[in-house]
Amino acid sequence: MITPMKKLVFLIFHKDREEVLSTLQDIGVIHIEEHMPSSRPEDITRTETEIKRTQRVLLQLKRLKKHEAPENKEPLGDALHVLEKFEALENKEHHTDHLLLSLEKDIKILEPWGDFNTHLTETLVQSGIRVRFFECPPKKFASLDLSAYPASVVSQNKQIVRFIVIEYQKSYSLEIEEISLPDISLEEAKAEYKNLLRKRESLIEEKQRLLPSLPSILMHKKFLEDTFRYAKANVSMESLFSGQLLSLKGWFPASLESSIKTKLQSIPVYFEVRNPAPKDNVPVQLKNSGLPKLFEPITKIFALPSYHELDPTPFFAPFFAFFFGMCLGDLGYGLVILGLSLFALMKVPEAWRPICKLGVVLGFLAFITGIFLNTFFGHAIFALPGGESAFFTQGKSMAFLASRTIDGKAVYPAMTFAIMLGFIQVILGLILQAKNKIRHSGFIYGLQPISYVFMIIGMLICAAHADILGLGGHSIGPIPIGRFLTSFPLLSGQICFFGGLLTMFLFNNPQLKIGLRLPMGLWEFYGFATGIMGDVLSYIRLFALGLAGGLLGFAFNQIAFMFITTSEGDINYLSFGLIGTILVLIFGHTLNLALAALGSFVHPLRLTFVEFYKNLKFTGGGQPYEPLAQTVKGASV
Repeated sequence: MITPMKKLVFLIFHKDREEVLSTLQDIGVIHIEEHMPSSRPEDITRTETEIKRTQRVLLQLKRLKKHEAPENKEPLGDALHVLEKFEALENKEHHTDHLLLSLEKDIKILEPWGDFNTHLTETLVQSGIRVRFFECPPKKFASLDLSAYPASVVSQNKQIVRFIVIEYQKSYSLEIEEISLPDISLEEAKAEYKNLLRKRESLIEEKQRLLPSLPSILMHKKFLEDTFRYAKANVSMESLFSGQLLSLKGWFPASLESSIKTKLQSIPVYFEVRNPAPKDNVPVQLKNSGLPKLFEPITKIFALPSYHELDPTPFFAPFFAFFFGMCLGDLGYGLVILGLSLFALMKVPEAWRPICKLGVVLGFLAFITGIFLNTFFGHAIFALPGGESAFFTQGKSMAFLASRTIDGKAVYPAMTFAIMLGFIQVILGLILQAKNKIRHSGFIYGLQPISYVFMIIGMLICAAHADILGLGGHSIGPIPIGRFLTSFPLLSGQICFFGGLLTMFLFNNPQLKIGLRLPMGLWEFYGFATGIMGDVLSYIRLFALGLAGGLLGFAFNQIAFMFITTSEGDINYLSFGLIGTILVLIFGHTLNLALAALGSFVHPLRLTFVEFYKNLKFTGGGQPYEPLAQTVKGASV
C-alpha cells in the first residue's frame, strides 16, 4: 500500500519565514516540495559535500570497528577535529600504500638477480668498470656468441635467461634489451618494505583510536542533514509581491490532517490543504505489514511506485519467495540459508534484521520446494521411477515437481508448473493494470488488459479441450490442470477468446476514433501473440535453474564418492579417501550454493521487473517521502 498524502500550500510574510520553518521542523512530518533554482546556493552545495565527506568517514570507521583495539578510550575532541584527524591519517596511509606498491615492484625485479651491493656497482663505474644486466629467452641466449665477452649467467629457467656483462675501458654491443635495475639492493628493499608495513599498521591503530568518537560523528552527520533539509526548504520558497510574501508547498500523511491543522493555526501562516492532483509529484511512503513489508527493499531496487499507481510489493512478494525456492530447489541449501539467516537475526543490529527475516522466508521456501523437487544436497529424498537411490522409499507424492521416468520417457512436472505460474502472474499483472486504469482514467480504459485476460483464459480452455500437448489430461501431482480446464464447456472458452479479441479491437486505444482503433487492433494482437506468450515462456527459467543446480550438486556427489568407491562398486567409509570425499563435498556444495543463491535472487528479480512489471504497466519514478524534521534536538540550524 501507499500512504495517502495531502498537499499543503503556505503563504508566509518574509519576516515570519524563520519562525514558520522552525515550527515545520518541529512538526517533523511535512515533506517540502522542492523549488530549487537551476544553480544551487553555495551554502547548500557546501553542506551536501560535507554530508558525503562525513558519511565516507563513518563507513571507513565502521569497517575498522571489527578490528577495534581492546582498550576503549575517550572520544578525541569534536566531530570536525576527528574528521580532519582521520583524513590526515588516511592521506598518510595512501602515501604509504603507494610506496609499498613501488617497493613490491622493485623486489619483484631484483629477486631473480639475487642480493648484490648497488653502492659497489656505482663505485665500480667511477673506476671505469661497468656491470650491465641483460635477459632474453633461452633460444635467443643460445644463439649469442659470448666467448669474447666477460659474461656470467645469474639465473635461468625455461622462459628466460638472466646474465651480466662486465665492461672495462671498452663498450660491448649486444642485440638484446638491457635491463635497468632499481637503485636499491634487494636486502634494503625488503627491509624498507617491512618498515613501511609496520608504519601502515601504526596508522591503522591510530585510526582505530578514533572509534570512540563514532557517536559524535554520527550526530554531526544528522545535524548536517537537518541543516541541508532546512536550507532546501528555505530556498524552495517562491517569492511573491516584491519578495514580501512567500509561497511554500509541502506534503503530509492524510491521517495527520487534523493535528497538522491545529499546530499550523498557532503560527503566522496562511495555509490551505488540498487533495493531490493527477499531475502532482507526490512523495511516496510505502505502508505494508507482515510478509509484504519484508519485500519493500526489493521494490526499491527498481524504483518506488508513482503515487498514482498501485504498490506492487504485496502482489509480487509471494511469487518472488516461491520463485526463489524453485530456482534454488534443494532442501539442504534451503536449510543452510534458513540457519544462517536465523543466526544472523540474533547477531546483527536492528537495521539489518528485516533483511535477515527476508532470508528466513526465502530459506524456508527453498526448504519446502526442495521437498517438492526431491533433492537434498543433490541427492534424491524419495524413490521415484527412473531414480537410482533415495533416502526414503515412501512419500513420493510429496515430490510432485520432481523429474521422473514414465514408460521410458523423462517427464519434467516442474517445467509445466513454472509455465502455469507464469500464466497466473501475467494474468494478475493484467488485472492490476486494468484496475489502475479504471481508477484513474475510467472503465473504458481498463477494457484492453481485461480483453487480454479473457483471451488467455479462453485459449487455455480451448487448448485443453483439443488436448494440445496433452493439456486435457495433464496434472502436476495433486493439481489436475487439465481436468480443471475441461470442466468449463468448450463454448465458454470460445466465447472468452473471441469476446476478448473483439473487445481488444474495439477498445485498444480509447482516445482514438473507432476507425483508427480497428487497424491498431492488428498491432495489439501481434503484441499479445508474441509479447505475452513470450513473457509466459520466460518462466521456464525457474525450472531450468532448479534443474541445473540439482544436476551440479549430483555431479559433485558422484565425484566425491569416487574416492571411497571400490572397484566392485561398494562404498568403503573406512577408506583414507574419505578425507577427499569430505573436501569435495564441502567445496562443491559451497560453490554450487553460492552460484544457485545468486541465480535464485537475480532471475526472480528479472521475472518481477520485466515480465510482471511490463504487464502491470508499472511506471515507477516515485520520490521517497522525506519530512522536514530536526533529528538532533536542541541544535540550531
